[in-house]
Amino acid sequence: MGCTDSGQLDPVADVMGWKLDASALAEIERIVLENVRSPVGPEFMAPPARLAA
Repeated sequence: MGCTDSGQLDPVADVMGWKLDASALAEIERIVLENVRSPVGPEFMAPPARLAA
C-alpha cells in the first residue's frame, strides 16, 4: 500500500535520519492528487473476515 497524503511521510525523518524538503513534499502531493482517484481508507487495509467452517 502506498502513501495517500504527503503528511504520512513525516515519521520517515525519525526513523531514517533524513527529511524531504518542501519542494519534494509538494511534488509528492501533486503526484498523489493527480493519480489517486479513490483513496483507500483504513477499512480496506485489514484482511477480509473469514466465515467459520
